[in-house]
Amino acid sequence: MNVYYLLRCAQAASTLEWGGNLWPAWTAWWTFFTEVCGLEIDERPREILSEYKVMATQCGPYSLHPDFAMVSDRPVFIRRNAAGRLHCSTGPAIEWRDGWNLYFWHGLRIPPSHEWIVTHKERLRFETIALERNAELRRVMFEIALEADPDIVARQARLISEDTLHGQPRRLLEVKVGQDVVRMIEVHNGSLEPDGSRRRFFLGAMPGNTPHECVAASYGRNPARYREAIRT
Repeated sequence: MNVYYLLRCAQAASTLEWGGNLWPAWTAWWTFFTEVCGLEIDERPREILSEYKVMATQCGPYSLHPDFAMVSDRPVFIRRNAAGRLHCSTGPAIEWRDGWNLYFWHGLRIPPSHEWIVTHKERLRFETIALERNAELRRVMFEIALEADPDIVARQARLISEDTLHGQPRRLLEVKVGQDVVRMIEVHNGSLEPDGSRRRFFLGAMPGNTPHECVAASYGRNPARYREAIRT
């Protein structure tokens, strides 16, 4: 078969795929002008756009071919984080009516072999994380473990330095994860939780030998000149 024909097919394939309700940006753009601004357009383009609007709002991704069409259902739910990335800390981030679903952690796809790190966090152990060979998955496992049990790090970490800011303690910790040596800062939230406690969490540490130096480096500031005067 002619290789140039295959290349043309591959190029044309991108024009056959449509995202349905998962790609609403263009539909929102032109309907703003026609429905909000009252822009008048010719009858035939209006008919075509109306048909496209139906597809963009009533179904999921679809593929159009001169002789047939493949249309998928809309998801039952889509869960995202504050940045709009697919994310769910308790289950799948997106699921369809037939039960097929996908797991994401802040935009990173979790393969089926590792979905348990979301659904069964209690199985996470420091040793399991250290043995994970995929760096991105290891990072996700690390974040999930910290969220489920902050002490999982404290029990394995070495204290490098500590200080106090606005009455709250900070600790610079170092821990070995696999072949990597990771530094992080343990801090306490400035705001109280509903039960009156302060949430403890960990921040990835920039270069530095004290919590103050690491925080200053995260803002690109000279530690000698950086001061956090107030906390809001």
